[in-house]
Amino acid sequence: MSKRMLVEVHVGKRYGISRLNCDGAGQVKDVIIDNERYNRISSQSKKKVWRENLEKRLERLNGDSMEHVYRTRAMKDIFKKEFLKKETDLYTENADAMAEYIVKSILSLETKNGFDVTNQVLIVTKYDVEDIVEVFCDVIKTPEDWEQAKKEAAEKEKEKENDKKNMTAGGVLWIIVAILSFGIPFAGLRVAQNIHPLICFFLESFWCYQIFAAKSLSEESKKVYYCLKRNDMKEARRAVSMIVGRDTENLTEEGVTKAAVETVAENTSDGVTAPLLYMMLGGAPLGFLYKAVNTMDSMLGYKNEKYLYFGKIPAKMDDVFNFIPARVTAMFMVCASFLAGLDGKNAWRIYLRDRRKHASPNAAQTESVCAGALRIRLAGDAVYFGKVYKKEFIGDDLRPIDPEDIIKAGRLMYVTALLMMFVFGGIKLCTVLIM
Repeated sequence: MSKRMLVEVHVGKRYGISRLNCDGAGQVKDVIIDNERYNRISSQSKKKVWRENLEKRLERLNGDSMEHVYRTRAMKDIFKKEFLKKETDLYTENADAMAEYIVKSILSLETKNGFDVTNQVLIVTKYDVEDIVEVFCDVIKTPEDWEQAKKEAAEKEKEKENDKKNMTAGGVLWIIVAILSFGIPFAGLRVAQNIHPLICFFLESFWCYQIFAAKSLSEESKKVYYCLKRNDMKEARRAVSMIVGRDTENLTEEGVTKAAVETVAENTSDGVTAPLLYMMLGGAPLGFLYKAVNTMDSMLGYKNEKYLYFGKIPAKMDDVFNFIPARVTAMFMVCASFLAGLDGKNAWRIYLRDRRKHASPNAAQTESVCAGALRIRLAGDAVYFGKVYKKEFIGDDLRPIDPEDIIKAGRLMYVTALLMMFVFGGIKLCTVLIM
């Protein structure tokens, strides 16, 4: 009979006795762990220090007493009392509603379980409260102003509810598609296995081949290259619009080339190596699951007003699924830079420096390597749906970008994929043979 042992792990840090750890009675807060005494810094202790610091500053600057500093979550009641001091009926009769408006619409504080208590703890002075109320009264001077403000607040609240519904709908859609994307090929392979193992083998091999996007990505980027070589900018912009999400109507030759190189670099992980890793782990079903996640991000994860919340969960889940593959791919891409005859040393340098210069936690991993290997500068500001988005540059402007860089980026993609296939395929083969 096996014996079970319960082990409790406590991590403590010794602090010197300080005012930070004292309660209202001046007693030092502590906790006993394994017969050892440790000072305890609670959230209340920190808030007490913040409040006292603010009180001392006020007393020093204005000579006010400490009672003018509020530490409370009942902000609605504080603002209500301030409105009740007004002599105008508009403010006194609507004091409760106006206080709630300030808390929710102006301060954006969430109420707790529908009660007049906020989830957030604020430490404010009476001057903060007075100033907010005065500004409010300067704007809301008539009953008509107040009715208009309430109407706008109701519309904003409705928008928030719609945003929550859209996010929920996007999450439900993601779950359904993910389950079907994994479940259907899994069930299909089980049926094929029961018929004959060779049928299962050929079916899964065919599906795995379909998941890879290396060939299509290379061909689509080459279309951009050939258009640029013919100086057909109109067709080049149209061709690059098929593989990027940004607006391409006004892109220069440099902008078109940069967009094509960036998408090849980013999709080396998204469309080629990441599916490879997932297929190594779970065969075609897991490969299809990843492909569905990545496709949903491409189709739903737009940062525009219409799809911002609907596509938020698909976009976040794509970040999660690509987190490890993007970093593994970047490492192999650095090695592939040497094999492809590019500047591998500079690729590593730029990777270490610029791998986080992107809104996405994964995109700059491979883009930085590609920029360093080609000795060019990528990224920068881009236009999406008519709106300019500020982006940091990735890489150094050591030479002007050239259409030939599209071909070089494609070569780097293939070498990276082959290198990863050789290494992880070898590991997989060894695992199978050992088992």
